[in-house]
Amino acid sequence: MLTLATRKGNTKQNMNDSRAQLQPAVLLFLVSILLFLAYGCGSSQPEVRSALVFSKTAKFRHASIEDGKKMFLRLAEEKGFSVDTTEDASVFTQENLSKYNLIIFLSTTGDILNEAQQTELERFMKAGGNWMGIHAAADTEYKWPWYNKLCGAWFLNHPKHQDATIIIDEPNHPSVAHLNETWKRFDEWYNYKNIEEGITPVMRVDETSYEGGKNGDFHPMAWYRDVENGRSFYTGVGHTPESYTDHDFIAHIWGGMEYAWGDGKPVDYSQVKSAPEENRFEVEALVTGMREPMEMELLPDGRPLWVTRQGEIHVYDPDFETSAKVAELDVWTEFEDGLLGVAVDPDFVNNEWLYLYYSPNTEESVNRLSRFKFSNNQLVMDSEQQILDVPTDRNKCCHSGGSIEFGGTGLLHLSVGDNTNPFESDGFAPIDDSREEPNFDARRSSANTMDLRGGIVRIKVEEDGSYTIPEGNLFKDPEVGRPEIYAMGMRNPFRIHVDQHNGNVYWGDVGPDAGKDSTGIGPRGHDEVNVAREAGFFGWPLFIGDNKRYHARDFKTGELGDAFDPAKPINNSAYNTGAKELPPAQPAMIYYPYAESPEWPLMGTGGRNAMAGPVFYRDDFNDSDSRFPEYYDGKFFFYDWMRDHIMAADLDETGYVTDFERFLPNQDLRHPMDMMFSPDGDLYIIEYGRKWFSRNNDARLLRIRFNAGNRRPVPELEIAETIGTAPFQLRADASASLDYDGDDLSYTWLLDGKKIGSEAELNYEVPANGEYTLTMVVQDEEGNESKLEKPLIVGNSIPKLAIEIAGNSSFFWPGDRLDYNVEVSDLEDGTIDPAAITVSLDYLEGEDLVQIEQGHQVAGQGTANAIGKSLIDDSDCASCHAVNESSIGPSYQSVADRYRKDKDAVKYLSGKIIAGGGGVWGEQSMAAHPDLSEGDAAQMAEYILSLAGPAPNAESRPAKGIVALDKHKEGTPGRYYLQASYTDQGGPDGLPRLTTKKVVVLRAPVLAADKFTEGKKVMAYHVDGKDNPMGDEEMDLLVANGGGWASYGAVDLTGIEAIKAKVALVPQMTAGGTIKVRSGHPVTGKVVAEATIKQGVSTYGVNDVILPVSGAGVGSKPLYFTFSADSDAPDAVMGAILTIEFMRTELSR
Repeated sequence: MLTLATRKGNTKQNMNDSRAQLQPAVLLFLVSILLFLAYGCGSSQPEVRSALVFSKTAKFRHASIEDGKKMFLRLAEEKGFSVDTTEDASVFTQENLSKYNLIIFLSTTGDILNEAQQTELERFMKAGGNWMGIHAAADTEYKWPWYNKLCGAWFLNHPKHQDATIIIDEPNHPSVAHLNETWKRFDEWYNYKNIEEGITPVMRVDETSYEGGKNGDFHPMAWYRDVENGRSFYTGVGHTPESYTDHDFIAHIWGGMEYAWGDGKPVDYSQVKSAPEENRFEVEALVTGMREPMEMELLPDGRPLWVTRQGEIHVYDPDFETSAKVAELDVWTEFEDGLLGVAVDPDFVNNEWLYLYYSPNTEESVNRLSRFKFSNNQLVMDSEQQILDVPTDRNKCCHSGGSIEFGGTGLLHLSVGDNTNPFESDGFAPIDDSREEPNFDARRSSANTMDLRGGIVRIKVEEDGSYTIPEGNLFKDPEVGRPEIYAMGMRNPFRIHVDQHNGNVYWGDVGPDAGKDSTGIGPRGHDEVNVAREAGFFGWPLFIGDNKRYHARDFKTGELGDAFDPAKPINNSAYNTGAKELPPAQPAMIYYPYAESPEWPLMGTGGRNAMAGPVFYRDDFNDSDSRFPEYYDGKFFFYDWMRDHIMAADLDETGYVTDFERFLPNQDLRHPMDMMFSPDGDLYIIEYGRKWFSRNNDARLLRIRFNAGNRRPVPELEIAETIGTAPFQLRADASASLDYDGDDLSYTWLLDGKKIGSEAELNYEVPANGEYTLTMVVQDEEGNESKLEKPLIVGNSIPKLAIEIAGNSSFFWPGDRLDYNVEVSDLEDGTIDPAAITVSLDYLEGEDLVQIEQGHQVAGQGTANAIGKSLIDDSDCASCHAVNESSIGPSYQSVADRYRKDKDAVKYLSGKIIAGGGGVWGEQSMAAHPDLSEGDAAQMAEYILSLAGPAPNAESRPAKGIVALDKHKEGTPGRYYLQASYTDQGGPDGLPRLTTKKVVVLRAPVLAADKFTEGKKVMAYHVDGKDNPMGDEEMDLLVANGGGWASYGAVDLTGIEAIKAKVALVPQMTAGGTIKVRSGHPVTGKVVAEATIKQGVSTYGVNDVILPVSGAGVGSKPLYFTFSADSDAPDAVMGAILTIEFMRTELSR
């Protein structure tokens, strides 16, 4: 076994070193990450046995991969099957995978398949394909739950490589039939996590025979199982190159292949659904601009109807393409109450009953379920029949629920929130019965068998407006519990859906706000997506998620008690008026916190607000041409209001979610509030908009139709300038517009509705000052059309702004000072007052470049704190905050006004942004952002505070100056951002003011080679610290192939005398060669630096390759590092590059 003898502290090289010899383990390490891609081919029809060996790596790369490929090629010749090898994930299509009936993951690592490719592997298994995983296949796709099922477990860690004893559990299995009862071998022994219950081990490792085992007596090392309609086999051995020439190991692999192939049938896709192209779904905004739409219904004639929290009822008429307010109720709208829910009677065509759940604006503290006649587009107010009152506490916020749904058998379902204040329990379970006010204890509602709040009511409404209790509700004995209760133990079941075919009730439950678990109190907050297939208690406030347990808690003394028992929940609240012992708690179907969910990583991170949508049955819409395709038949749609995504889920025969995927992942959503399918099979979505408790101009009513035929063209528009003085020459080009069906396209150009052109390109003179709208309409051969609009301003020219930097404008070095000058000119403003120019200098740690908007804008934002603004714009903050208007949270301006004078404001606010919390601006809690760095949160806080003016004693940057660059830390990546902007005085006739902004970014002169912005035939490799023989730190490398290139963006070479590249060479794996730096283009650009490194004994290891710079010129230009290898082999590797350093001092080799 090779070891690294050199100490970690001695691996640094002096600047004058030309190379450094490495120990054998380091060379072995470099071999393991420099093996290049091997691509396979083959186009024959399926054979009885055919295999695809896939060995793509995105993390650590095993040196044994090449040996494994050779083994499979030998086996194919010996055993008579066909095999291809590849590392190209684009082969994961039905067309390609149908050639095989076995896919082998050979020590793959990391995230190697995109979402579409993942779907194709799932479809392959559903078509009867089979899968085998070898060794590091378990170190793959951690964010894809289905892969865990396929592989059977995920890699946890491993001890040192050593001998161990394997115990054979199934001696008759073909993969181990050739072995004795035990098998002693040298390998890398994986410990596993998330071991699936359905696997059948064929062998396990004896942890007493080696050091470092973590799985105990049950430590499987190879196993099999059925997955979808195929077979899966995994083995954890096979780390070493020697394995692939070892007789016992080869027989083990061959036996696993024989098991996986089974009877050798080819795959059959005839019964496997194929996901439709996203571009076949046409999304149309029918209405834009609403104030707090709550729930939607569709009238029998297909017209959407929705209610607003303020009490309004609106109807959209597709014939007139407009909406109208048709009624308004007088409702109480404090906290979250108001007009909350609406439903149409199943027999509406005959009885015209419309059901509403609302808060009467009276002294009586109730929410009411009533029905009204809705006739001739009017709500008949005096026809109201009051069906059910739910007593509430109106003295405190929150959680009203209020969704109404009828089931297929005519039963009415009503969701009701827990009506409990969540802001005095630290984001955990509100179970405080120590106060005189009961509002702080959800056990009085959600866990109270005699209370309708915090659950779902199910009743049968009779002809006279009374109701009866159907069979199957939770409580038969009215002395034990309210018979109306179907499901209880919910926090805020805001949006529900009832499956019309089987009666299953789905809902999203909005969870509590704690961002982290507490050992003594209980789990962090989770939102839930649930289903009730029968009546039950679903845990709140004693449990959350998969029955994660809260602890009893005395809020007066602070004393913590035992965790509640989900098998026997006890409600001992002083405010409980029902049974003390509750039914067993049912775990949530899907649950996720603010941070990434280990169980459901596809749900993402950030604020959360779970909602349940419909289950789609295609046969319900037989007469519709626009109904969704068969792929979505039987799928359940659910969504998240905060995260703005929709999921389409597969259900098992009982209605439980087995898997899900994003639906229309590229669609811009603005807080979907409700969704349902119309009688024509179209999906309607109503959006709340991005501000709470407010009219939102971005709130929309959307209609989504599936187009199985000819699709509308996709418009593309390039326009030279949109702002200028009169006469203004308008030049635009729409020739990049495309048609997915290959139709010829025609074009129409309109300026404020007047036709000004009919070709793909437009050249038109606008003679007069003013603000205009340019419209481009593109039409296909069948008359389908699309359009794009652009605003124009004629009569005010754009300010011109330039930032001049003395010296190099791309990099900073220790001890530097920045000498800058900002020059501004404006045609209308004349002489510019330097004080009117805004200049700021910021430093931000991290590798990633924050994108700051540059160029010109109307009514532009100043440059100060633009980084923080950019970070906020990319976050979910707009869900609860706006600049000048209060929403569910305070306006940024209010926050700035309160804290601007506090010297610790940045630290305080950045902490709140990360941790979340409430109680400062009222009762609403702020979502936590645990994945946000402290530096980014501080930048966001700085921007918010800047709205109240500069900080006390803040340094003001003049238009010209010299400033020390002293914010960076040695060894920590980061960038300085020098930003300058100017806003002019506006144009004649009230034309808007214009802002021009420029940014200069200075970065450290040492670049991580793997952080290239563009590249060809190059690869970035990441190595975890546990796999790094040179130390415990992570390492990233760029593998430079002959004929490849990498770019790091525009670089100013002013004052740069040489570039130093740290290049690693390895015997037989690299070839050495030449690095050229070209300016402007990777092929035709001028060569401004060049150096050659020859492969040989003296250069094995890491070398400092010096590239002298000459003839670079001035200013920033794109630089391209091009690589040629001293080998004619098409896959030759020039070398592996660790870093690239730009040197401005005189160098010697």
